[in-house]
Amino acid sequence: MQALRAGWLLLGLTACTRSPPQPPPDPPAQAAVEPASPAPTAVRGRAVVRAFRRSTPLCHVYVPQDLTVQDGKYDVLVHFHGVPPNQEANIARARLSAVVVSVNLGVGSRGYSSTYARPQAWERLMAQVAEATGEVKELEGARPGRVAVSAWSAGYASIKSLLDRDAIASQIDAVLVADGLFTSYADNKKKEVNVRPLERTFAYARMAIRGEKLFVVTHSRVPTFTYPTVEETTTVMLDTLRVPRARPSVDLGPLSMKPVYEAHEGGLHVYGYEGDKAGDHIAQIRAMGDVVYPLLAQRWTR
Repeated sequence: MQALRAGWLLLGLTACTRSPPQPPPDPPAQAAVEPASPAPTAVRGRAVVRAFRRSTPLCHVYVPQDLTVQDGKYDVLVHFHGVPPNQEANIARARLSAVVVSVNLGVGSRGYSSTYARPQAWERLMAQVAEATGEVKELEGARPGRVAVSAWSAGYASIKSLLDRDAIASQIDAVLVADGLFTSYADNKKKEVNVRPLERTFAYARMAIRGEKLFVVTHSRVPTFTYPTVEETTTVMLDTLRVPRARPSVDLGPLSMKPVYEAHEGGLHVYGYEGDKAGDHIAQIRAMGDVVYPLLAQRWTR
């Protein structure tokens, strides 16, 4: 067991101290920033935008081709932890029309939790997003509208910090977490899950159940040893909220992922999968375009 535990630690699967290695990116789209068309049209309806990418000190901003702008506003998806080409490929498969913001703060969850616990950190991030999109002529006069946040693995720590602040949580229309709903043990010997740090997350889930928000969680069965697995934490959340689990609706998920159960109540959706290897954990971010983001696309196109 000691040798097995050491092996897992070397793989970096203890995301509260170290996150798994970044998944290799999908074949990247053209990296160069392409010139936008000269005529600003955003505030009048649909913007015909060429793919645009810009790195800022805090994030990477991607404006997809044919971004939809309604009443002078465009939707924004902020993703924590994952190389930008993954998010670009995922929203393309999901047919999600949104500006994608990728935030990467290195290995482990501490950088994610501490950064967005700081006053004005979220506001500075969104200001940089607005500044970057302002370089696109077709978006002249437009501004961010609906905002969703997503995360893989250690990136959830940023979402937790944001949800801990009511003023920011109220601005977020959707929370999407792939294999990252982590907490600590209240009692290590008894393996009792500590729910206190998750109170605001659970409160957001309750709003989703009422239909006010969208909250989606997926998880594998990767062991973590020194703190609860995502499956353990998610189980406690469903039990606390009294949301029943049901048989999966499909026999085989994307990337050959094997479903274990599903849970759906209002705008809360949870998908559990088999898999206890590093590759199973990485598959969770790869599959966001097939499992998680389509639910957001559906919500935002009603």
